[in-house]
Amino acid sequence: MGIPFLLIILLAYLSYAQERCSKEETLNKLKEYIVRYHLWKNKFSELPQWKDESEAIAFLRAKGDKWTTITKLEEDRTWYSEAKLFGLGIRWNDEGVIIKVFEGSPAEKVGLRKGDIIYSINGETDKNKWSLTIRNTPANTPVKLEIIRN
Repeated sequence: MGIPFLLIILLAYLSYAQERCSKEETLNKLKEYIVRYHLWKNKFSELPQWKDESEAIAFLRAKGDKWTTITKLEEDRTWYSEAKLFGLGIRWNDEGVIIKVFEGSPAEKVGLRKGDIIYSINGETDKNKWSLTIRNTPANTPVKLEIIRN
């Protein structure tokens, strides 16, 4: 499950602030941190009014963070293990354009090409969630890609 790094900082702050600030002060300070530090703050035009900090955290988690993900240690070891290779066998850029198809990969076998544009992976259109979507697909299970080709 992806959790923005900012959430870790916010959770630490919230645990500290709850002992020393009113709920309103805590939520206002939280908004201030988001406006100042959140890398994807441009994804939302205006921050909503939250009833409590759990609503704020849910809001940020829904917005996503394309650089941060938290995994269990076992999953992390499997992901980076040299003994196992899994995945599609492609690399894509921030726009979803395939920039590399690895030789002998499942992607090459089904005919994906450099320059193809990925529209969705397993129905997920949010590019920030694609890596996690692939990671959460059980081994030996096909991944459905919708591709746009020139």
